[in-house]
Amino acid sequence: MYIFMDIYHYKQWEREFHDLGYEERFFDSNGTRLCYYSYIDGSRETLLLMHGFSANKHWWDFCLPRLTRKFNVIALDLCGMGKSDHLKHYEPHVVIQHIHQLLQSINIEKFHFVAHSFGAYLASFMLTVYPEHFLSFTCMDLDLKAYNPNIDRPSTNTKPIPRRWYASKDIALSRFRLIPGGHVADDPRWLHYIASKSVCKIGEQWTWCFDPNIFLYHKIPCLDLFSENVKRFNIPCCLIVGEKTALFRIEDAIQNWNSIVPIKIGSHSIIGNAYHHLMLDQPLECVETICRFILQLDP
Repeated sequence: MYIFMDIYHYKQWEREFHDLGYEERFFDSNGTRLCYYSYIDGSRETLLLMHGFSANKHWWDFCLPRLTRKFNVIALDLCGMGKSDHLKHYEPHVVIQHIHQLLQSINIEKFHFVAHSFGAYLASFMLTVYPEHFLSFTCMDLDLKAYNPNIDRPSTNTKPIPRRWYASKDIALSRFRLIPGGHVADDPRWLHYIASKSVCKIGEQWTWCFDPNIFLYHKIPCLDLFSENVKRFNIPCCLIVGEKTALFRIEDAIQNWNSIVPIKIGSHSIIGNAYHHLMLDQPLECVETICRFILQLDP
């Protein structure tokens, strides 16, 4: 069932989200601060949520009230995005090391990793380095095997990329766009909420909540060892894609997924009436799909 994101559902989500008592936390990883949200309630299994490129942990906010009913949840800002510190060089092994240290600091040894888009690239690389911590891996709207010029062939430019500045918050919010585009919500407050969590004030001007130099991210080497570790450690994996995604052909993505994840531990789901940012388009269906995949796994 696909929920039309109207005024009623937005108000319902607001009430449920407020009742969570959302509180940001910070962790110092060898001088690099990571910003994260954690909801820990007893000994339930833990979900680690990772957002996509130039986004932040708030991309998961519409899913949190329902996810926290069944799991402990951690959502973090990747280095250089949201409120986490910027890095001089964005090297994948350094970024996942910071994430690993954060998890160790709060005694999370095992987790279900749910990652969207670019975050799924990093998650797949983390699986090559720390496979023993993975209970499962959910890859959201990304074809891990497809050619991606922004990742497989990063820019050779090494000069700092300048920020974009805006004179007021309203001007900055008016420039907000989802990339790639596409959003199904009828009530504009859904998108306005994400936009409001994507801008920040520095001095007297407004700008985006990410370091523009993340576009100089180093290549993420992962695919061969990822497939090997998935098989070796028997890690269940699920690919979830939006029916209207413009990032790839769904048929190709499923075929590629089946070529790197054995069918006996791999699965896929398509969320109807959703574009690339499916947790914004269909958060309830997104939660239901994630929970259905994880809860049917053998303990």
